[in-house]
Amino acid sequence: MITGFADVKGTNDYFKNKEIIDGWIVSNGKYNYSRLGLGTFIGNFSDDDSELFREAISYALLNGMNFIDTAINYRGMRSERDIGIALTKLIEDGQIERKHVVISSKAGIIPGDGEIMLRPINYMQQKLIDTGILSTEDTYMEDTLWLTMNPKFYEYALEVSRSHLNIETIDIYYMHELELSMRHFGSTEFYRRLEGIISAYERMVDEGKIREYGMATWEAFQLNSNDKKYISLEKVMEIVNCVSKDHHFRHLMIPINLQMSEPVAQKTQRYKDEEFTIVECAKRYGIEVHSSGSIGQGEALNRYTIKDYLSFLVNSKCDSYFIGSKRIEHIKENVKIMENLLLEKNR
Repeated sequence: MITGFADVKGTNDYFKNKEIIDGWIVSNGKYNYSRLGLGTFIGNFSDDDSELFREAISYALLNGMNFIDTAINYRGMRSERDIGIALTKLIEDGQIERKHVVISSKAGIIPGDGEIMLRPINYMQQKLIDTGILSTEDTYMEDTLWLTMNPKFYEYALEVSRSHLNIETIDIYYMHELELSMRHFGSTEFYRRLEGIISAYERMVDEGKIREYGMATWEAFQLNSNDKKYISLEKVMEIVNCVSKDHHFRHLMIPINLQMSEPVAQKTQRYKDEEFTIVECAKRYGIEVHSSGSIGQGEALNRYTIKDYLSFLVNSKCDSYFIGSKRIEHIKENVKIMENLLLEKNR
C-alpha cells in the first residue's frame, strides 16, 4: 500500500508550478485542495468505463484537480479500484506523490461487486453474514439500498476501500446516506447507534487509517425538522464531542445546486438557539462543506447550462464542488468554465 496522506507541504508543492486562478485553491491549514473536485459516481460496471475513468482521474490529477471523491458502493466498487490503479501508476511513474492528493471515500451502503456481477444482497450474505461480521438482524433495506449501523461494517468497509485505493490512509472518510437509517430506526435509536459509529471513526483516526471524517447525505440536513429523515447537526456534534473533545469530524458532503438550493436557502438547523441553513451551521462548527450533485447528477442541460450551475456554486459558501466525469473533454470544459467564473469574481 502507498504510505502517507495529503499535507500542507505536499499540496503546496503540487500547485506550485501550475497556472492557478485566484480562488481555485482551498486551504484549511492541514492541506490544500482544488475547489473543483472529481466525482466518480456516474457510470456502469464495464471495463470500457473503467478505462475512461482511469484516464480521467489521471488527467485531473496532473492538471490542477487534486481532490477525488468516491465511495465503496460506487459502480459496484469499481470506482475505488480505478482510482487506486490510476493513482498507483502516477506515483510509480514519478508524476505525482501521495502527499499531493486528497482522497475521500464513504461507507454505509452495502455494496455489490461489479467486476464479478455480485449483487449487494449476495455480497452481504457471502462477505458479511456468512463470515460473522454482521447478523441478518443488523441489516435492512431502505429505498432499494441495503444498510446497517453496526460499526463492524464500517471497519470492514474501510479495510476494503484502503485495499481498493491502495493507500494506507484515506484523507476524508464519510458516513454515507445515514438519513435512511434515521427513518428506519427513529431519532432515539438512531442517535444511540450513531455514537458507536463515531467512536469507530475516531479509532480509525488513532490507527492512522483515516485523517478526518464526516457525513455524506442527500437530504438529511436540509429537510424540515419534522421529517422522518431529518438529522440535526447540533445533536450530531453533541455526540461527537461526547466521544472526543479533540474530535476529527470536519466535513459534510451534501447536494447543492440550482435545483437543490435548500442547503444555502432554508434555515433548517439550529446552533446556540438560532436558526441557520446547514451550510451556515456547519461553518459555525468549523466543518467544511462539499457539494455533491453539483450539476444535478448529469441532467444539468435539461434546464440550465453547466455555467449556470457552477456560477451558483461559486457564489455560495460551500468549499468545493464535485462533478462526476469519465471523459477528459468534459473535465477540460468544466475547468475552463470554472476558471472564467473565478476570473469574473476576482475583478
